[in-house]
Amino acid sequence: MGFLRRIKADLLACTRMIGEVEDHIRQCYQENLTQGSDQLVEMILVDAVFVVELFIRNHFPEYRDENDGIFSKQWMSNAVLHDVLLLENQVPFFVLENLYNLTTLRTTVTFFKLSYEYFKDVLHGHELASTGMPVRHLVDYVRALQLPSFPQGVTPKQAKKFELTRSAKELQEAGVTFRPAEETSSLLDVVFKDGTLVMQRLIVHEWTEAYFRNLIAYEQCHHEYKHISSYVILLDSLIDTPKDIDILISCGILENQLGSMDDVARLINGMYSETMRDSSEFLYSSLCESLNAYSRSWWQQWKAAWYRWRVILTETTSTTHGLGSPWSPPWCWLSSPWCKRRVPFWILTLVTPGDCSVGASGNIQGITKTKEIKCLKLMEGTENADSFTDH
Repeated sequence: MGFLRRIKADLLACTRMIGEVEDHIRQCYQENLTQGSDQLVEMILVDAVFVVELFIRNHFPEYRDENDGIFSKQWMSNAVLHDVLLLENQVPFFVLENLYNLTTLRTTVTFFKLSYEYFKDVLHGHELASTGMPVRHLVDYVRALQLPSFPQGVTPKQAKKFELTRSAKELQEAGVTFRPAEETSSLLDVVFKDGTLVMQRLIVHEWTEAYFRNLIAYEQCHHEYKHISSYVILLDSLIDTPKDIDILISCGILENQLGSMDDVARLINGMYSETMRDSSEFLYSSLCESLNAYSRSWWQQWKAAWYRWRVILTETTSTTHGLGSPWSPPWCWLSSPWCKRRVPFWILTLVTPGDCSVGASGNIQGITKTKEIKCLKLMEGTENADSFTDH
């Protein structure tokens, strides 16, 4: 009875309001609704009142009972949120909005604002600026909250190929760094610039899979631009093993509230199952191309190879030999006194690409004289490694 106390109309008026838009409600559902008129109106009214009252109590704690059956129990609150986001439980958004507008609260806060307040703490979305934006139901609203704040990658007419990127571990080995985005950005705002991949923090918990699967299923059927599907595919390409999860957690991009690293990796790898076959639908193609081009550059390949050798060498070499921290950049190791005294010059053949080798005389072959001088200076510690790029 809490909702009825807050409206200017009685139950009969609410029933009449739903009945007047019954035909419109039936058209909102893809399947044929077999319920009779009275049964459908009652079902829609009960569901709509529950959602509106839920959002009101979420925004106005003073309207909750002392032992509120939902908000006093975290597990119940989570379960209700899960059910509200199920595609099969949706009520047309205009019904929810019209029902809320019968209350005296409509002059205090809009239903759009009320909806955002309910979802904002568990989802990573920016508030929708316009209340005039057409929204079909709450799943559509949540998807709209997640949309990027600026155009992503390619449009369907510009796409050339379906190109994914390497795993987080491989990218890190090639010199790519990872950084969490500002909290105000959308979950789908992913930027790669100056060797740094910036992504919004994603919390992985028990209903993450159901949440993304619902949005993917809805998006596949009703939207041309596959924003959510593209994001999940990008995550899937970044994560192959628990080591990739560990990298993304350590840099603040992932937060694991699910369990083991294996559980998180299996969840993310299992959310995408060939739901996208057209390359033009993948909205991060341009970003992946940039990441792959960066990883394929001569200097990044050199660093990736040295990263792998560093892991091997640090397992058998004591830091007491003057090497410093085992996590120091590779060029710091190369220019250390211990390295110059004890490591043969030919070890570079193990870590440089094929176009840069060392002959029997100790001269560098296959590269220009300028690079030879820079490489020698690098060994002496007088050259900045960042300047050692392909010309």
